[in-house]
Amino acid sequence: MKKLILFSLFAILLSTGFTVKSQAQSVSHYFTGEYWAPLICNGEEVDYVWGNITVHCIMHYKNGELVWMIHKYSGSLTGQISGEVFEIQETDKIDLNEDTYTFHTNIRGSQNNHYILSGTGLYVEPWTVYIDKAICPSQ
Repeated sequence: MKKLILFSLFAILLSTGFTVKSQAQSVSHYFTGEYWAPLICNGEEVDYVWGNITVHCIMHYKNGELVWMIHKYSGSLTGQISGEVFEIQETDKIDLNEDTYTFHTNIRGSQNNHYILSGTGLYVEPWTVYIDKAICPSQ
């Protein structure tokens, strides 16, 4: 009887503990995919990059609902006009309550071209992107 009561109390505490701990949690995973984007400087497209990248995705939940995500992109891209090989580091923070995201991108090329971009966008249709700051090799 004593063991049954202790087991029952342990089960109640264990289930209560899991409920409290699961109110806010983050989950992390990796995936690969394609990345493509125009490189635009002074309002003019100077190249178009494409390649396969790795994404580190951190998903944050509160009360079982996905609230925000952080995507960290890394990999090699190739300029479709120049043929230059670029390494990309990008971090996006996606706010699913507001359906918006912010991003910061750092793209370094094998021919010493370096692009730094940051901005905001909508994470729902019409999927708009706003460049707040762009530093191009010619600047």
